[in-house]
Amino acid sequence: MSQLLAERHSSNALHISASIEPTNDFQHQPLDTTKQEVRLVKLHRAAADEHTHVFCDVRTFEIATAPPYVALSYTWGPPEPKRVIFIGDKSYEVRENLYNFLYAFRSEESNTEYIYIDQLCIDQGSPDERNHQVRLMAPIYTQCTFVI
Repeated sequence: MSQLLAERHSSNALHISASIEPTNDFQHQPLDTTKQEVRLVKLHRAAADEHTHVFCDVRTFEIATAPPYVALSYTWGPPEPKRVIFIGDKSYEVRENLYNFLYAFRSEESNTEYIYIDQLCIDQGSPDERNHQVRLMAPIYTQCTFVI
């Protein structure tokens, strides 16, 4: 994995052999449920013709003081097939329609730096966090610049 990241940082192009298996290495850090915290995705930009993997970071903010962001409204689609993205230096599997959006959006000429995407911003493996974040949906969508 470190060789993969070295290649990513040393070149705009990233070439990964088919032998790399997705491992879902990324783990969400717990949110402070005493605050109105939200995670936002910062997508690493790439040219439309650049055939690299999707890279992003996930950062935590209080909703009231979060930087400008857009919110993605979409259907998750079928559970298979899955595609791999990289959050920081960790792999993470997403459904194909989200992957296709991220792959296309990373090359958009946009001033949008942050995106709210429930599949990435909520720890789907934590029922407590999911319930807490569902209660925050109104402020999350009210604070966003616009919904796509």
